[in-house]
Amino acid sequence: MPNYVPCRTDEDGEAHLYPAGNPDRALCGKRVDSGSPSGGGLPVCHECAKRLLGRILNHSGPGQITLVEVTVHS
Repeated sequence: MPNYVPCRTDEDGEAHLYPAGNPDRALCGKRVDSGSPSGGGLPVCHECAKRLLGRILNHSGPGQITLVEVTVHS
């Protein structure tokens, strides 16, 4: 499973993720801007978060993940 890097896009003020080997598009499909999110004050892109969780579960294989803990800050 690749490493994922936080990024921003030109389209919104959210924090996105992209696979380290593919810096052109975020997991949600938006084009990555050159800047990375500064600090932790940006809201997270929901589509990137859902796709990251899906990739983690798919990568693990059957029966390997027994617990997923999600922390949501609002």
